[in-house]
Amino acid sequence: MRRPGSAKRYAWLDRRARRGVRIAKRTDLMSVEELEQAVSRLSTEELNAFSGWFEEYLADQWDQQIEADAHAGRLDAAGQRADEDFEAGRVTPL
Repeated sequence: MRRPGSAKRYAWLDRRARRGVRIAKRTDLMSVEELEQAVSRLSTEELNAFSGWFEEYLADQWDQQIEADAHAGRLDAAGQRADEDFEAGRVTPL
């Protein structure tokens, strides 16, 4: 429940959110340079743990992009060509 007067105080925030403006505090973000410096200071054990996490993160991002592309139909033509090549015998067993 909002306190009296808070609706007016945060009206600008609601307007920006309705327009789709992303609001983030600078204190929540790191620049690429700051991130590079932080990673360079990691111990070997910490770097290995970070590396494993980051590889998994990138794989998840890739999977999400492929799924989005598939749902949007952006892979339909490639899939159809692959099916046609298979049916025509233009494939090589792996």
